[in-house]
Amino acid sequence: PGFYEGGAVTPADVEDDGVVVGEAEPSPGEALHAFIWSEKAGIVDLEPGGLTHSQALSISNNGRIVGVVYDDLDYPQPACWEWQGSCYVRTNLPLPASSYGWAEDVDNANVIVGGFVTTPGYYQQACVWERDGDGEWVFASIAHPAGVIASKAKAINRHGVIAGIAEVDDGVEIYQVAFRYSLEEGFIILSSGGANLAAASAINGQGNVVG
Repeated sequence: PGFYEGGAVTPADVEDDGVVVGEAEPSPGEALHAFIWSEKAGIVDLEPGGLTHSQALSISNNGRIVGVVYDDLDYPQPACWEWQGSCYVRTNLPLPASSYGWAEDVDNANVIVGGFVTTPGYYQQACVWERDGDGEWVFASIAHPAGVIASKAKAINRHGVIAGIAEVDDGVEIYQVAFRYSLEEGFIILSSGGANLAAASAINGQGNVVG
């Protein structure tokens, strides 16, 4: 069952019960749509009827899915899909005015991380979305320390520690580094850059980072 009819399929994440999310073509040549797959239901389109590209990038163990939906100008907008009654319903996550961005990962405590850009051509900055007391998603950017000019949060663990990619300008060159961030420790650069570019793409419960 489901919408898939032979187009390309790209998985992005799997939760502990084996449920998979990613992007797939409803049929060959069509715009890629975010999907969820389970052994019981098969592959299911999260954007039925959608005419633009969408991606599911992460799923939490409680079934919350995050990713992006591209607008008519092909700018990415961060999105969250949640089960409501009989189907998944998308919420577009808030951003500053005239911004676009990505929702990259979500933990089991309803914290979403990613990145945003305020103006096309400007540097990207890591950000977080959390629900307030009324259940509304609230946006917050992650402040850069001195020398860091760009960042993107790629992963968050069960303790709320974030890992991602940053760019550093040391006055001589601009280079890519991995970083870790938490409220307790702040923004920590994990690599020295230069010729040895680095990135962090995942973080486990013990704080170990890979990339």
